[in-house]
Amino acid sequence: MIARKALALGAVVVAMSVGTARAEEIVANDLLLATLWTQRSVEFKGNALTVYALGKIRLDQALADKKWTAAPVEQKGDYQNLPAAVVLDLDETVLDNSAYQVWNIKAGQSFSLKTWNEFCAARISRAIPGSVEFKGNALTVYALAKIRLDQALADKNWTAAPVEQKGDYQNLPPAVVLDLDETVLDNSAYQVWNIKAGQSFSLKTWNEFCAAQISRAIPGSVDFTKYAESKGVKVFYVSNRDVVTEKDTRENMQKLGYPMGGNVDTFLMQNEQKDWGSKKGTRRAFIAKDYRILLEFGDNFGDFDDRYSSSEADRMKFFDENKERWGREWLVLANPTYGSFDAAPFGFDYKKSDADKRKAKWDALEGWAGPK
Repeated sequence: MIARKALALGAVVVAMSVGTARAEEIVANDLLLATLWTQRSVEFKGNALTVYALGKIRLDQALADKKWTAAPVEQKGDYQNLPAAVVLDLDETVLDNSAYQVWNIKAGQSFSLKTWNEFCAARISRAIPGSVEFKGNALTVYALAKIRLDQALADKNWTAAPVEQKGDYQNLPPAVVLDLDETVLDNSAYQVWNIKAGQSFSLKTWNEFCAAQISRAIPGSVDFTKYAESKGVKVFYVSNRDVVTEKDTRENMQKLGYPMGGNVDTFLMQNEQKDWGSKKGTRRAFIAKDYRILLEFGDNFGDFDDRYSSSEADRMKFFDENKERWGREWLVLANPTYGSFDAAPFGFDYKKSDADKRKAKWDALEGWAGPK
C-alpha cells in the first residue's frame, strides 16, 4: 500500500537531552521510522508471527526427513543419525532491543560497546517473534503461503474474509487477494528518489513513477501467484493505486510474469467504482460475492482490516482479536518505510506540521533509561 502522506527522512543526528525537546527541535533521524515500526506497529508483529508459523511447519518436515540440514557447509559425515537442533540468532530475531535504539535516537548517540553492554546488563530486552533481512523474509512469507493455500483448498470452511464472506461461501470458487505496493511490487526506487531529491510523497510524482513501469517483483511473489493459478485459484490484486494508473500497472506486472486474470478483471484499483476508496473492505466484499477468499496478503494493517486508522491502543486490540489469523490466512510482508503505523502516533491528522508529526512519533517510542 502506498501512503497518502509520507515524511522525507533526513540523516541529521539528534543533539538534545531526552524528554526535554519541543516539537520544533526534533530533527529527522534515519532510525526513527524503522524503530517505530519495530516497536509499535501491528504490521511488525503480524509479519513476525507469519515467519515463525512457517518455522513450526518446517521443523516438523525436517524431523521427518533424516537428510534435512540447514548447515550444508558445516554438516559432515553421518549427520543423519545425530540428535536434532535449531540455531537462532538473538538480537532482533529472538530479543527485541528497540529500547536501546530509542535511547540512541533520543540521546543523540550511536552504538558503542560500552553502552550496549550496559543495556544488556539492564536485562530489559523483550521477547519478539523475530525479524530477518527483507529478501529472505519475503521468500519465507511466500513459502508459507503455498502451504497455507493447500490447507485452505482442502478445508471448505476456510476463509480469509470473516467480515465480508457471507452465505454459502463454501461452494464458491477459490481466490487469493494481494495488495500490490510493497507486497507484490517493490517501489523502493520511488522512495530513493524522494530521499535524494528532498521530496515526500505526492500523487503527481507517484503517478509518474507508476507510468515509468519500473517497479520490481517482491521475491517469491511471482512464483506464488503462478502456483495459485496452477491450482485453479483466481489471483486478485486490491491496490490503493488510483484507477488512472491501472493500465501502466498491468503492463508493468505482465512484464514481470504475474497472472493477469484472463477474462476476469482481477485488478481492483482505488476509485475504480464509487465506493472503492482507500479502505479495502468494499473491494474484498465485491470479490467475496463470487469467490471464497482463501488468503490475504499485505504490508499494512489496512490490507486486512478497515479499522487500521484507529488509535494505537485500538489497533493493538483489533490485532489481538484476530491473532489466530496472522500467519494462517493473513500473511504480512515487512515494510518499515511507510504505512498506517507511521500515522497512528499523530492520530492520522495529516494537517499537523512535519515537526509535530515527528514529535508524536518521538513521544510514542519507549526507550532505555540510559547508562547510570
